Amino acid sequence: KLDNAGFKAGTTNVVHAVLSKAFSDAFRLGEIPMNPMERVQKLTRKSVPSKHILKTDEIRIYAEASKNPYTHARIEIGLVMGIRPGEVLGLKWSDIDWNQRTLTIERQVQRVKSQGLVFQSSKTGKTRTLHLSDTQIEILMIHRYDQDSKKGSWVHDEDLLFPNSVGKKQDPKADHKAWKALLKAAGVKVDYTRYQMRKTAFTNLSASGVDVKTIMEMSGHTQASTLLTSYVHATSESIKNALSVQDRNRPTAEMLNDIEIDR
Repeated sequence: KLDNAGFKAGTTNVVHAVLSKAFSDAFRLGEIPMNPMERVQKLTRKSVPSKHILKTDEIRIYAEASKNPYTHARIEIGLVMGIRPGEVLGLKWSDIDWNQRTLTIERQVQRVKSQGLVFQSSKTGKTRTLHLSDTQIEILMIHRYDQDSKKGSWVHDEDLLFPNSVGKKQDPKADHKAWKALLKAAGVKVDYTRYQMRKTAFTNLSASGVDVKTIMEMSGHTQASTLLTSYVHATSESIKNALSVQDRNRPTAEMLNDIEIDR
């Protein structure tokens, strides 16, 4: 039913795995006489990863975000630096070393049942440090000055770069809602997800000639195959460049004449 309703392979695979574990435990504990999931085949449909944001839409999104210091910094870190949404919400001002011009990523904000919003370690469980450009330093400083001017209405201060309106942890649902509002305000018709900002960041780096090892260092990936399969995609610009390279490398009659002369 999920497959017929158009749900992606990632969703159907997770549902199959959860049901298999649940019924297996129930059978092992004697709660049911048999495990019905033993008769259910896992769908073989492959998961198709979402791609990057189109350049024209990316430009519209960034231009609209630049009108507000909070949103500008939020989109800079997500769309240009490629930090995961949960990790963005977990960033603290103390994670920035203004002298060394670095940003350390070591936590994320997640909603946990019966606990609410809590800090957890980053998705990989590892801490990574990214260097900041002069422009990024300026964007973050403007955001901080603007944030300081609004702290009078806060009820709590957790030192967060992107808190909610009263200084507490931002709910991922609210961040998602703000992203959708930004797309609408920017006049973008495609229903992009927040996570596609991350894919756009690394696709842009690859298309601009940044080597895979450097992108892995910035993204936090440990497997190049994961990065290249799911996060780096060909852009119209990179394809045009590839065609240009093909044209430059095509054997010509002049090259043949040069070879004959050398002989």
